[in-house]
Amino acid sequence: GTVDPRRLSMGPGEASKRNSLTVNPLDNTTVIEAEGLFFLMFRPTSPKRLTWDILMMFLLIYVAIVAPYRIGFNSDAEGSWKVWETILDMLFILDLFVNFRTGYYHEDEEVMDSWRVAKHYVKTWFILDFLSSIPFDLMEAGFQDTSYAKLMKSGKFVKVFRMLRITKMVRFMKGSVIAEQFDDWVNMAASRHTMRMVKLLIGTMFASHLNCCLWAGIGNAGDDDSGSWIIYYDAYLSHEDGFDVNDLGSKYLAAMYWSIQTMTTVGYGDIVPQNDAERA
Repeated sequence: GTVDPRRLSMGPGEASKRNSLTVNPLDNTTVIEAEGLFFLMFRPTSPKRLTWDILMMFLLIYVAIVAPYRIGFNSDAEGSWKVWETILDMLFILDLFVNFRTGYYHEDEEVMDSWRVAKHYVKTWFILDFLSSIPFDLMEAGFQDTSYAKLMKSGKFVKVFRMLRITKMVRFMKGSVIAEQFDDWVNMAASRHTMRMVKLLIGTMFASHLNCCLWAGIGNAGDDDSGSWIIYYDAYLSHEDGFDVNDLGSKYLAAMYWSIQTMTTVGYGDIVPQNDAERA
């Protein structure tokens, strides 16, 4: 192959190390590497980093779907789901360290100097990633029966920090090589119009899900004095045989039903706002 015009940035003293040529398996170009330069560092297009990106992509899809539901419907993870989401917290914390050890591209230069990589990450996405990776559930367990635990359970700022994890999806779509290659494939595929329709459909369904969870969150924030659509919904269906007011599946369907009604401007009027917050 031909030598890649992108230069490989090295830290102080690294330029004197013996160089070798290797072929990038993704674009079949040759880059200059320094022996010992990549100790505990990942190139942004290396197979290990791409594998990690694929794993994080599936985890972020899970978070984007489940986090709004748990917040909007006040549904905490229990049992095996609790264990799984604890593992999820640990993987997001590990992702912080992986990002500190992953190179990046600056114009035509592939930067692999660990100090420059760390400074670049701190100046860009580190704060958001750090705040969204705080394991609040583990902190609640550590502060059992204390005022700190009660504050974290009742404080709305905890919910805000948990929602920040969804923004990691935005960063992933902007900075991931996997996301860029998928977007290029969609635009170059023979059936690109069909793929664009699929993307539009998925985007619409996700927007409906977020709207549904937001509507449920507003409803759960209401009280008996001001009322809410959820209180009205429970009272309206309480006379039906077998109806369980604690059935979150039924409430999710009702909220999704309202969300689709609103987005399509149909509005049958059987689920309506009951207080000023819901009307707003």
